[in-house]
Amino acid sequence: MAGVLGTAALWIAAGLGALWTGLAVWHQIAAPWRWLALAGLILALILLLRLNAARPALAWGGLLTAALGVGLWWGSIRPSNQGDWRPEVARLARVEVEGARATIHNLRNFTWRAPNDFDEAWETRSYDLDQLTSADFISSVWGNPAIAHTFLSFGFADGSRVAFSAEVRRKKGQIFRGVDGAFKRFELALVAATEEDVIRLRTHARSEEVSIYPLRVSQEQMRAMFLAYLGLAEELAEKPRFYHTLLTNCTTEIFRLARIVAPGIPRDWRILVSGHVADYLHDHGMIDPARPMAEIRAEAAINARALAAPPEADFSAAIRAPIRGAP
Repeated sequence: MAGVLGTAALWIAAGLGALWTGLAVWHQIAAPWRWLALAGLILALILLLRLNAARPALAWGGLLTAALGVGLWWGSIRPSNQGDWRPEVARLARVEVEGARATIHNLRNFTWRAPNDFDEAWETRSYDLDQLTSADFISSVWGNPAIAHTFLSFGFADGSRVAFSAEVRRKKGQIFRGVDGAFKRFELALVAATEEDVIRLRTHARSEEVSIYPLRVSQEQMRAMFLAYLGLAEELAEKPRFYHTLLTNCTTEIFRLARIVAPGIPRDWRILVSGHVADYLHDHGMIDPARPMAEIRAEAAINARALAAPPEADFSAAIRAPIRGAP
């Protein structure tokens, strides 16, 4: 009986390991070497399973040795800030903080007509942290309502706003697929942008459904979150990280930074299902808990207002006009 269980355990471990390794090879190694590596993987799996029939202990030793080798190879694949990047993520935000004055370099302010038709503009702007007045959670849905891109936008007393969006940093010609993001195919970028850029990209150029939810946070919490984003921008500029579809994405970065500000925020399955994050925030009092979520959600949808706003209008004010809790 013990032999049967041992054989079954080896088959399961070897099968799962071969599956993961095959996916990693597929996403990291280009043809024709990819096919040679996959052929070698299949041959090694066959030899390992045949060896198990005669020498189980040796088979387990071979499996552990193979796992160590794959782990060393995988660990050798490091993120980089060097690449032929798509224009919208070509520059990383850099920041300077002196007292209450925060200056952001490489702030994106593109004018979007279509996803691949835009006018580039990178700017340097300064913000007075003592004049922070609002923090908004923004959700953008393009298909399945359970999946959304999420980011935060901060408002100041003078009417200026800056949004921070953690995004996939793609090279020219790369196409994003969710499974690719689990196998070190993309770096993580933090885009600092105007709302005219980051929201119009989604409402006008991509026809996504965008919603804005004012957050119920204190002045101290707003400031801490804003500074946390500035710290992340500098961190990524100095030490690049890989994007991961499940573990390091737009929503998990918001949650990670929020826990720096408020360590008691509980974990929740909705952090991984980004289209439900607004409900999570509502349940925990960060979106007005005194009102039903259905009412808040209807009010938060901004597409009609965004598309109707004339070019000369204050875009941020126009899209927030009926939202209760917005300054």
